[in-house]
Amino acid sequence: RLLEIMGLQTAVGVIAVTQGIGPKAGDRLAATGLFQLSLCMAWLFSIAIFDVSGIDPHLAVTKLRLGLVEGSALFFTGLMVLCGFSAYVLSEQSRPKQRAVEGVWGVFAIAIFGGF
Repeated sequence: RLLEIMGLQTAVGVIAVTQGIGPKAGDRLAATGLFQLSLCMAWLFSIAIFDVSGIDPHLAVTKLRLGLVEGSALFFTGLMVLCGFSAYVLSEQSRPKQRAVEGVWGVFAIAIFGGF
């Protein structure tokens, strides 16, 4: 999984650079960085939730038996993935609004702290 994420991050980084780096590209580059960070953190949280805590994902989904800690970590991981997707949408715009990028960063920070 990590190699797939690294390949996707490389592709996203190349796309960000080909769209141009200039004085007004800061918000777009910040959104691209947030998307790349969300991929790494989602991978890390999925390892922590399922591999480290010893939860079988197939059994947990079929029986819906997650503890409070695992359920909240899974919720915040989903929130972080949604922030990453919205950051990807913002990074594809030529000039995203600064308030939108800052809002996504804020929700992303809350998701990171909640996931931990």
